Amino acid sequence: MKTIVIGAGILGLTAAHSLTLRGHDVVLLEKQAPFAGASHRSFAWLNANNKFPESYYRINREGIEEHKRLQADLPSDKTWFHPSGNLLVDFGDTRPETYAKRVADADSMGYPVETVDLARLRKLEPTVQWPYEL
Repeated sequence: MKTIVIGAGILGLTAAHSLTLRGHDVVLLEKQAPFAGASHRSFAWLNANNKFPESYYRINREGIEEHKRLQADLPSDKTWFHPSGNLLVDFGDTRPETYAKRVADADSMGYPVETVDLARLRKLEPTVQWPYEL
């Protein structure tokens, strides 16, 4: 079957690769150059954090899983998929509410969240000059 994939970002390239493995004749269309769009602007950082509506969360979550599968399909002595997570730090007066909502939202969709205290934050990012209190 002839299939057209539009976009040569990480998702388009992954889709084209997967379809090719399944025997499809794939045409990959890209307006500019590979990784010129969202993959370029985001450094291809993968996350499903705070993605709404839930359908958008699910497609981002599936993208993360696809990266894991692609890394397994393309064994090498060098890996390119490095799940790392991110830190959310709020310095505002409403930070307890912000954190509670973000954690509740993530939990409701099954997205892993780890709450860290200031000591752990300093260990995770030792080069940042964190305030004495958060």
